[in-house]
Amino acid sequence: MESGNYFVSAIAGFILTAEFLTFLAIISVTLSNNGLLSIGQRVHPIFDLAFIIVIYTSIGAFYGIPRASNVAYELGVMKVFSVECRLPLSMYVRPTYLRPASLA
Repeated sequence: MESGNYFVSAIAGFILTAEFLTFLAIISVTLSNNGLLSIGQRVHPIFDLAFIIVIYTSIGAFYGIPRASNVAYELGVMKVFSVECRLPLSMYVRPTYLRPASLA
């Protein structure tokens, strides 16, 4: 709620980037014949591999894990302890990258 007078434009930007673009991506993968593979192979096979790696890492490792860790830190740790610097946040988030996928 820090957007103040720009609340409507902030929500519109959030819906456009977080919801609508995701919906369009799901529709485009669904409508293509071979899914994500056929979208990347239209350009080049090497681009296809790089495209898939970038998509999956951006969804999980670069976007999802830090966001989930930050929400847990903000709502759990910062509410209990009065923390002023960001060093504890980096110490809290770091183990989520190092944990094996089988423990997640």
